[in-house]
Amino acid sequence: MLRKRRAGLIAGTFLQSLGVILLLAGAANGGDRTSIDVLYGRNDGEDQYGVQYLDLNDGLLEGAAVYVGVLSVIDRRYEKYTSADLELGVRLHAGGKIQPWIGLAGTFGFSATREKGTSDYENDWQAGVMPEAGIDLPVSENAFLSISGRYLVTTDGRDEDCWLAGIGLGWESD
Repeated sequence: MLRKRRAGLIAGTFLQSLGVILLLAGAANGGDRTSIDVLYGRNDGEDQYGVQYLDLNDGLLEGAAVYVGVLSVIDRRYEKYTSADLELGVRLHAGGKIQPWIGLAGTFGFSATREKGTSDYENDWQAGVMPEAGIDLPVSENAFLSISGRYLVTTDGRDEDCWLAGIGLGWESD
């Protein structure tokens, strides 16, 4: 039963994120690179899962990528927890085929939480800051594998802050 519930939460978060991604992608003016990452973290011994979508624009600052993105996370410390956050950030990267990077993003979004043993949801607006680091590895001429780590610091208090590791695929626009 627990595995079915976990699979349902993951699928629900993924579908929620996909909907926001499609809206954002349709409204975006098209960046130089696009990346979709699957995230995993642990907090108080419980699993956290997430999906992150980024539209990166390399042409605005030399050696940097400015991006807009969407981050959605579920937290297993609660019976049900989902969040959807808009991200605005910048990543400083080295040139070349293999690109290590460091970045900083601001997040703003909405979360819905149901504590274990209750049936009431608590809805909350939240903001945060997210330092991050990673590396983009080429897998073809226009595609890359992204490996990353980030620490999300939220306005919901230090108990809600979390480390998230990610792996994803990205592609460059022609």
